[in-house]
Parts: sequence; C-alpha cells; structure tokens
Amino acid sequence: MVRMIRAAKHWRLVLVCALALASATARAHPGEEDAIRLVLLEWANGIANDDAVGIGRLLTPDFEHESRFSGPADHDRYLALVAAGEAPMQAIDLRHARYAMDGDRAKVGEILGVVMQTTAVAAEISLVRSRGAWRIERIAEQAELPEAARREEPEHSVLERVELRVVDAGGGMPIATRIHVEDERGRYWAPEGHSREIATGWRESVGKDVRVAGRTWAYIPGETGLRLPAGRYSIELMRGFEYAPVEQSFKMRAGEPN
Repeated sequence: MVRMIRAAKHWRLVLVCALALASATARAHPGEEDAIRLVLLEWANGIANDDAVGIGRLLTPDFEHESRFSGPADHDRYLALVAAGEAPMQAIDLRHARYAMDGDRAKVGEILGVVMQTTAVAAEISLVRSRGAWRIERIAEQAELPEAARREEPEHSVLERVELRVVDAGGGMPIATRIHVEDERGRYWAPEGHSREIATGWRESVGKDVRVAGRTWAYIPGETGLRLPAGRYSIELMRGFEYAPVEQSFKMRAGEPN
C-alpha cells in the first residue's frame, strides 16, 4: 500500500490514507510535576556546566549519590566532583522520566545519563518538598536501563516495507519535503537511503539529512520507502513557509500489506 499525503498551499494539508490520530496521555498533579521538572532541568544544566554552586541550592543537606561504579558521594563530595567536571553521572537525559508523588515526597525514575564518559546508566531521583520548594535528596543509579533506552538496530528486527508519497494537492505531483519518523519509544527511523546517525561536526557533510533541535530529519524528493518493524509510528512532514506542517500516526502490521 502506498501512503499518500497531499499538501496544499495557503496553510492547508489533506491526508489521503487511513491513519490513526495520536492521543495525549493525562498526567496526575501537573503543577507539582512541572515544579519537579524545573528542578531536574536546573540540575541537568548544572551538571553540563560544572555549576556546583547552582546545584548546591537544589540539594538537601543529607543528599547522597549512590553510584554503581564509583561508590557513594555525600553532599560535599558530590559538589566537589561537579565543580571539577567529574560528576558521577553526566549527559543527563530527562525525556523518559517517570514521576511518582506522595505528599511532600517524590521519586523520578528512568532518568538517563553517562558514567565514565561512555557507559549508559539509568537513575532514580528522590526529592522532598520543604518550605514549598522541592530539593533533591538522593540519586540512585539502577542495575538495568529502562526499555526506552535499550538500543535496537533495524537488523535486529523483522522489517516490513511501506512506500510513502508526498504530493501537492493542487497538481498531484510529488514534492520534495523533510520528514521525521519515530516509534512509540521516540526512536528515529530513517527512510531508505538515509542513516539514523548522521554527522554533526564542523564542516562535516550531512548529505540528505539534518539535525534540528536535537532531532534528525531526512529530505526526500517526494517518494521514498521505509522499512519498519511492526508497531505504531508517528510521521512529521515540513516544507517551507507556504505549507502547513503535517503530523500523523500509523501502524505497521507484521506479515500484512502496509
């Protein structure tokens, strides 16, 4: 089956195929969760910038970091490591964080990071609210990475092929566009002829791909193929200011025409 997307100018797009709309998931205690998220963002930024003073304002006096690689670090030792650019856990990734709150205490799991420069690790952070402000009480590295962080290469899966055609609604001709396809875990899947990992160094050629705001996009001439394992996916398309962006979801079924 060919999935066809028609793009009309004047900020109107028509989608011609059966695609399931993505749904948003509600979360509990949005105000408190947002407050905790801001604390974690400040902590992650402090790690990235070796800002021991800023991080010190986020920790409780009895704070402890429990590392599976370098041993425990109390409040003062942790801040000393941060100031030296040697924080036990670096390159913090909060995209998959899971929040659980119970009154004035909270736990945030599936926080990802890197230890010893190359080893991926997950952690659970415990926070306590005192005088209306959330503070980090404990960081405990976990024995296993969460499912969302486990690397899965295309060659590890049985792949189904789907053809994608993007056309202008006015004339029905294929038009070049920029696309981003990802699965339910937020992992990017490149179309045929493109790579999941692309060069981002100074003056390195990125070919027909681009990184925008931390996400990889592929430029296609209007028609392309995708090889994907069974599951649900979202696709985003963008083309200049005269076309409105498109974002839809679709499902790949194993052993069936797609």
